[in-house]
Amino acid sequence: MAVTAITAVKSPDVNALSGVVAMTAATSANDGFVCDFDGKDYKTAFIVQNTNDSANKTITIKAGDSKRASANDLTLSIKKSEMNFFTLDSALFKKVTGATAGKVLIIPESTDIKIAVIELT
Repeated sequence: MAVTAITAVKSPDVNALSGVVAMTAATSANDGFVCDFDGKDYKTAFIVQNTNDSANKTITIKAGDSKRASANDLTLSIKKSEMNFFTLDSALFKKVTGATAGKVLIIPESTDIKIAVIELT
């Protein structure tokens, strides 16, 4: 299977409606998602939804590969049937080399997890 690519939905301007924010499931939990991350850290929100109504699920944000990157992945727990969002420090989690440069790699526990990314202008 292949990694599921998520393109950030960018807000066009203040007082204007954005494009559609679609929640997307990974085609394979093992491969996960690569998400655009070329905006400012505090203006990029990762929205995550657990569609499983009987169990909490986790996502793992893989450490980046820059000189300032964290040596550790970050694991977050999403409660059953909940939708949350988070922001990330790009210096710690953004890939800067290779085919995934400018992106963040997120591995869900299962395909019950859906993700969307929004970027504010």
